[in-house]
Amino acid sequence: MRRIYYTIFTMFMAICMVAQTAQKPVAIPAKTETGVYQLGDREIESIQKAQVVDLWTADFSDESLWTLGNEGEPDQDWVIGTAGPTGFFSEGMGPIASSSAGNGFALYDSDAWGDNFSFQDAWIGNADPIDLSANPNVQLSFEHYYRNFQGSAFVEFSANGTDWTAFELATDVAVNSSTENPRFDVVDASAIIGGSSTAYFRFRYTGGWDYAWMVDDVVLFETALNDLALSYIFMAHVEGGYEYARVPASQMGDLTWGTEYYNFGIQTQNNSAVNIVFTDEMGTEIDNQTSPGETLNAGDTTYYEATISHTWEEGVYTGDYTISSDEEQGGDNFANNTESRNFRIDNGAYGIDGIDTYGTTSLASLGTNSFTDAGADGFILLNQFEIINETDVYGLEFFLTTTSVEGGLIYVGLLDTADVFNDNATQDFWIVGSDEYTVTADDVTNQFVQIEFEDVTTLAPGNYFAAVELNSFANANDLRVLDDQTVPQPFDASMIYLPEDVTVYSNGNAFSIRLMMDETGSLVGLDETEAVNFVGGIRPNPATDNAQFNFELVSTKDVTIMITDALGKQVSVERLGRMAPGTYVHELNLSGVAAGMHHLTILTEDGRTTLPLSVVK
Repeated sequence: MRRIYYTIFTMFMAICMVAQTAQKPVAIPAKTETGVYQLGDREIESIQKAQVVDLWTADFSDESLWTLGNEGEPDQDWVIGTAGPTGFFSEGMGPIASSSAGNGFALYDSDAWGDNFSFQDAWIGNADPIDLSANPNVQLSFEHYYRNFQGSAFVEFSANGTDWTAFELATDVAVNSSTENPRFDVVDASAIIGGSSTAYFRFRYTGGWDYAWMVDDVVLFETALNDLALSYIFMAHVEGGYEYARVPASQMGDLTWGTEYYNFGIQTQNNSAVNIVFTDEMGTEIDNQTSPGETLNAGDTTYYEATISHTWEEGVYTGDYTISSDEEQGGDNFANNTESRNFRIDNGAYGIDGIDTYGTTSLASLGTNSFTDAGADGFILLNQFEIINETDVYGLEFFLTTTSVEGGLIYVGLLDTADVFNDNATQDFWIVGSDEYTVTADDVTNQFVQIEFEDVTTLAPGNYFAAVELNSFANANDLRVLDDQTVPQPFDASMIYLPEDVTVYSNGNAFSIRLMMDETGSLVGLDETEAVNFVGGIRPNPATDNAQFNFELVSTKDVTIMITDALGKQVSVERLGRMAPGTYVHELNLSGVAAGMHHLTILTEDGRTTLPLSVVK
């Protein structure tokens, strides 16, 4: 997500640092895992170059471009290299996944270099002055990865190398949470170094004993004349900043959508507005709304939200957001004017993760081997759910990583939020629980587990936590659950419980833990009547140009075969017409289907059944 900083912070006030202790919340994966499917690399927004002139660039492959300094105690400088953090708490972050991380990046490993008595104040910046005398409108872009505990991250600018003006970064990142990996940020420095012949900038960390900060791919560029840009978009059925990607119709009312956007260019933008086109998975337009026009001067930011009322049916819905003005209706800088977000109605499951719903997905994982000497047995992962209308819940489902080991033991249950916020997350406090479940080889292969509660539980309106307790028998059978980091979530959207210190900590992302709203959960989706069933899977999968599958009809139905891409957009439709009960073999022609993750769906008048389909070319 791109952010732009216009508020200028003066020189730092004194920072009162809190000593880091062994009780420090450590909800960070020991290592990241790839997605359940081939979901693609996380894309970093790039500034469109037709009206943008790069004035200075560096990817840390040449250390001579940089100068280091610090006023800390001890006096530990930034380092340039390709290795990630190595501290007890920071190592789990891993290295920054920047565009050119292989060439090197800048690292300040506060955790590895600090202790209870440290005061850290270090910076890295351009070694030689940059001549911007002919460039009054300049901005700095960079990719970075920061995890927050008690420190602060700044970028500073100076027109003479002596007097510095600071912009604080990552102010939205809660304690023990992190930015995206990486986050792409842009800072407008025109007021400080625009027109200067001796321009400097530097990245400065201050703290005592934090996690780590990594920076890469730095570009100083001249601002475009006309360039509106989206800051962020959202699509939510509840308040509080929680964005659930998969919601049963029984829990839906109006859907709130919105965005923040800004004038990234030099010239005033007149009649600036955002438009959303909301479509179902067949591409049928459900709603089309445009905000009132506004005048945005250079640097101005605006926010808009509205609601969509609809009779919700199961399937994937897409919101396509576009911002424009009289001055910018398209052109070379228009790529940062558009963004999409998917949202799924699923009567079988309720989940905050975007696996199988979003297109490009950023996934990590967390489990019994995430922490040294902690969490091997009795480690609990928690997702928060808001129940709007009374409903029955049958159990939980979730995704494992392929590194999980069969033989691990799992329990699942539900908790009241009040208990969780009081560090009471063990089974003694569960509203309902399950029998013990031993993970099988098939579970690891499928990367998907469903566990029913001992009794179907009726939940009244309110907020609850779904709990998954993992036991690895002292790391002999380690288990890890996928954690979706694609969309920023509030600090209590997901949490963890470490049994060693009897404490609940924030995770801040979206574990792939879902409520099962019926016996089948999200596996069957719309096909609750079992009008059509896959017999086996797709062969081969992944496939290149051809594949086949078997399906069974239990009654006479009109049958349609549909392939959709990872964004839910229809790729192909084949109508087979009226078919009698029986088992059929169907051949797929994939020669015109692009490489990537897709979904194959059989539709009848009673519902649908869907399987993942990976296409490689």
